[in-house]
Amino acid sequence: MKVSYSLIFDRKKEITKKNHEKGLIQIQVYLNGRRRYFSTKIYVTPKEWDKKKLNVKDAYLAKLLRDRIAEFEQFEVEFRALHKTVVLILI
Repeated sequence: MKVSYSLIFDRKKEITKKNHEKGLIQIQVYLNGRRRYFSTKIYVTPKEWDKKKLNVKDAYLAKLLRDRIAEFEQFEVEFRALHKTVVLILI
């Protein structure tokens, strides 16, 4: 069972629906056909988001996001060590 992590920009289309200037970046956690989304509490404009790389263009923000994903990965490693299996739960 491999858990995959990815960044999602403006998943709820807030920029279009509510005419906001910035959209939320979320971490998508995927396991066994199930997805959960977790807020990074980081908002960027569409110009600050790289659609091809699925990441922000700003190096500082990109590092912050990598660090947040690393926290999820570390939690997964520790959880597996204790419980031998990963269940996608809401944190």
